[in-house]
Amino acid sequence: EALAHELAPARGMHRALDHLADRLPIRVAEMATEMEARRLAQDVALAVQAALLAQTAPPDVFGAFCDSRLDGQWGHSFGSLGAGTGFDTILERAMPR
Repeated sequence: EALAHELAPARGMHRALDHLADRLPIRVAEMATEMEARRLAQDVALAVQAALLAQTAPPDVFGAFCDSRLDGQWGHSFGSLGAGTGFDTILERAMPR
């Protein structure tokens, strides 16, 4: 319930985050091994990060985070996000003047 409350403000903002948020309670109920607990903890951390970015970051930053960390659309090397990614916005945020 606490996790759902944390994720609620970001619901509906990205398909991958919604999918992850829908699956987390099911995974908690089905958790049986330490390995599953570690993966669950990882996914909870990613979901909360995404929810915080949805509330505090420019949309391009939030979208790129979800695409690269939640949606798996980034390949397995750096620099492989899609051409529509707001790279200028991301770099501007990382390197303020």
